[in-house]
Amino acid sequence: MIRDEFPQTESAAKFTPLTGLVPLLPMALYPKDVLFIVMGSLNTIDRARIITETWLQWSEGNFFIFADVANDSIPFVTLPELRNKSSKWDGQHRQLLGSQWLIHNKSKLINSVKWFVFVDDDTWVNIPALLSYLRLFDHRLLLSIGYIWDNINVGGWAYFSGGAGIVFSHPAFMSVMPAIYTTTCPFKGLNDITFMHCQKQKGVTKINSDRFFYEKPHTLSEFRIVTPVSYVGYVTFHYVSNAQLARQMTCDTAAYWKRPIRGCDGVRHEYMLNHNI
Repeated sequence: MIRDEFPQTESAAKFTPLTGLVPLLPMALYPKDVLFIVMGSLNTIDRARIITETWLQWSEGNFFIFADVANDSIPFVTLPELRNKSSKWDGQHRQLLGSQWLIHNKSKLINSVKWFVFVDDDTWVNIPALLSYLRLFDHRLLLSIGYIWDNINVGGWAYFSGGAGIVFSHPAFMSVMPAIYTTTCPFKGLNDITFMHCQKQKGVTKINSDRFFYEKPHTLSEFRIVTPVSYVGYVTFHYVSNAQLARQMTCDTAAYWKRPIRGCDGVRHEYMLNHNI
């Protein structure tokens, strides 16, 4: 039974014996089931333009980019606590304060979302692969998913790579985010370290997945060449800030997963695998 498998999770403990009468996993997952919370910046506004013109189209508008300025054309959202605070260290607060703002001001949206995904503005996300992958997990449990650095950079800690993207189930998001900046979950200097500390405090299970990648796709190739086989099956890559590369990756992925996207007319798909999904 699920309570035996996940005894430490609050969400599992709330289930009753009748839970077994319904499927444990959802039968389908749709773009509106996932909300993307992006760290943006006026200094890197071109990155935001790239992601809104490429992979974020798959989100069907289900995203917020929190930045140090407001800009409706991107769109950027800012808050009084974030406005005109442009340093790298200031940026560590954008997704944290933004999430708390969403909980208080967008409750209807928050209640409708099953998964929350935190990414940087130079993270590339394969949303079709993400939706397929997340179907393997139950969004009702206290779960977080991403690429875990284990005893690297910060000795003695295992924490998610923020650039590779961090996924929270709805219960995990609602448990962790309101507690940040409290004595239970104080700010730890970096947002991914803060996440890690609060996840531990709240009993959130961390799942390591190499489908979330902390580097550029060419680093996976022995010859450092980017081809569709390098990325169409992955969920994320980091440091994808070149507009041409981001568009090629997105359009190749759209063709591979048969998820058409605007702006791909005329884009060639060389070395594309003949594969049906």
